[in-house]
Amino acid sequence: MNEIENDRKLRDCYSSKSIMLSIIIVNWNTREALLNCLNAIYGTIKDIDFETFVVDNASTDNSQKAVKDFFPSVKLIENKENLGFAKANNQALKLMKGEYALLLNSDTITTDGAITKILRFMELNRNVGICGGQLLNKDGTKQRSFDNISTPLTDLINNTALRIIFPKKYLGRKCKFDKPVEVESIIGACMMVRKKAIDNVGLMDENFFFYYEDMDWCYRMKKRGWNISFYPDAFIYHIRGESSKQLNEKATIEFLKSKYYFFKKHYDKKTIILHEIGLLLKTIVGIISNSLFAIFKRGNIKKVRKYIVVLLWHLKRKA
Repeated sequence: MNEIENDRKLRDCYSSKSIMLSIIIVNWNTREALLNCLNAIYGTIKDIDFETFVVDNASTDNSQKAVKDFFPSVKLIENKENLGFAKANNQALKLMKGEYALLLNSDTITTDGAITKILRFMELNRNVGICGGQLLNKDGTKQRSFDNISTPLTDLINNTALRIIFPKKYLGRKCKFDKPVEVESIIGACMMVRKKAIDNVGLMDENFFFYYEDMDWCYRMKKRGWNISFYPDAFIYHIRGESSKQLNEKATIEFLKSKYYFFKKHYDKKTIILHEIGLLLKTIVGIISNSLFAIFKRGNIKKVRKYIVVLLWHLKRKA
C-alpha cells in the first residue's frame, strides 16, 4: 500500500461518524495546566473525530468548574477522593467509544500533527498495542519518553553504564531515530493504546496508585504479543510533575510501593529478595556519598534527605 492509499484510508476513517480517539486526562489540583492541555488538544488535533474525558481526583482548586465553564463538551468524571492514576484512567477507559485511547497527563501540551502521526502509524501497524511520542521540556530539550522494563540490573546499575555496555538494548533520550522504533515501555505522560489490545490484555492494574502502572501495562501487552512503539517525530511538551510536586516525600514512598509491587507481581521470590537487599545497600551508600558531597562540595542536601526517607521506609517495612 503506497502513501497516497494510506492517506485516503485514514481520511475515510476520520470522516466516518464513529469516534476514532478517546482522550483521557486524569487531574488532581492542576487547574491551569489542565486548561492549557485542553486548549492545546482542541487547537492541534484536527481531522480526527475524538471525545475527551477529564477524570478529576477530588481537586480543591476549582478544576472541575473551570472544565465546565471553558470546555462544556468535555466528559467530566468527578471523584470524591483521589483514586490514583490507574483507577481514574480505568473509569474513562470503561466508557470510551474510540478505537484508540490517548492517555495524557494534565501537564502536557500537544503540538500540531503529533497525535495524527501516532494515530496514522497505529492504523498502518495493527500489531502495535501502545505507541508514544517524543516528550519535551519547556525549552524543547528531550525528555525520557520510553524505558526498559525494570529488572534488578536496571535498578541497581547506573543507566548510563548500561547504555554504554549494552547500547542496542538500553536506548537513551540522546539516541537519534529517523523512524518509529520498538521499545519495551512507553512513559505514561502520553500513550496511545489500541482498544483491541485493551480488550485482549485488560485495563490498568489498580493496585498501582501512582507510578509503574504504565510499565506494567506495556509489559503485559508485550507478553500477549503486542508491540510497543516510540514515534520520534511526534512532539509533546511535558511540564513534569505538576501533581507529584505536591506530594514531595509522599511521592517517593508511592514510587517505592509501586516498584515493590511490580517486582512482586512479575518476578520470583529469590529475585525479589536479592533486589531488596541490593536496593537497601544502594540506599545506604547513597546516604554516605551524598552526605560527604554536601559537606565538602556544598552538594544538594535534599538528595541526602530523600535517601534517608527511603531507608526509613525500608526499615519500617521490615519491622
